Amino acid sequence: MKSRHCNELETLASQSELRFTIMSIHPTTDVPQGTRACIFGGNRGIGLAVTERLLSVGAEVCYLSRAPADDSRATGAQHLPVDLRSPKDTRRAFHDAIDTLGGLDLLVFGSASFDRGRLEHLDPQTWDSVVAVNLSAAFHIMQEAIPVLRNSTCPRIIVISSITGPVTGLPGMAHYGATKSALEGLVRGTAVELAPDGITVNAVQPGLILTDNMRESYGAERLEQMDSLVPGGTIGRPEDIAAAISYLASPAAGFVTGTTLCVDGGMTLTENPYAP
Repeated sequence: MKSRHCNELETLASQSELRFTIMSIHPTTDVPQGTRACIFGGNRGIGLAVTERLLSVGAEVCYLSRAPADDSRATGAQHLPVDLRSPKDTRRAFHDAIDTLGGLDLLVFGSASFDRGRLEHLDPQTWDSVVAVNLSAAFHIMQEAIPVLRNSTCPRIIVISSITGPVTGLPGMAHYGATKSALEGLVRGTAVELAPDGITVNAVQPGLILTDNMRESYGAERLEQMDSLVPGGTIGRPEDIAAAISYLASPAAGFVTGTTLCVDGGMTLTENPYAP
């Protein structure tokens, strides 16, 4: 006797119906081919790894940043410039991206400003700039994305957060950490609001990740010392975060929403690294 799923498959009238029924029976842990993905901050570091990962599985990718990627890994993706400090330009650029893709299935917000400054001496302009790029821009983009995502068969919003702020603290990064903590609050509230529409909203929380920016900031000797902070003996790679985002964007994660996936190799689990 054939299973109920087999009988249902035999009665499907079109290839598109067949595709999505197969996905519901055996959901893939990668994004479906042809997924229309918009990535903010997809030109370098973690964002570039996400761009590369999505392109490798056949997604249609448009990434937005101040400058295009200076890397062949972004070949095949379309770039649009954006100034996230300007709400008007942010919304305009996002609409241009949607027009370029012909719709939207996946929104990844990974843009971030890292301007350092201890709180006591932080000027209001730096605070406003970091909040505008790291937090307010996400609000403007997510608000514009909602009505478009309602037309998608696999609608996803994924925000790249950080362990800095929600879990840990760093000197000179209090303003940065505050925006990341607020982003996760935005994710949880929005996830509840959009659940009836089938739109999932999640965050990924990277730990120490070896990006070009980190190489330039810390140097080889300090990076080697930082490896010891992770139980597995090495800090992460941008591809580790891209893999987590790919999962959350996949049909297999359809029942996952409002959560934050920490990808730090267990670093924040260590209570006392000097314990016997």
